[in-house]
Amino acid sequence: SECCLLHFICQYPVLPLQERAEG
Repeated sequence: SECCLLHFICQYPVLPLQERAEG
């Protein structure tokens, strides 16, 4: 699950993810 998620994020770095990292 984590691997898949990581791969997805790596391929498609969504904005919400960065926002979460900031907040």
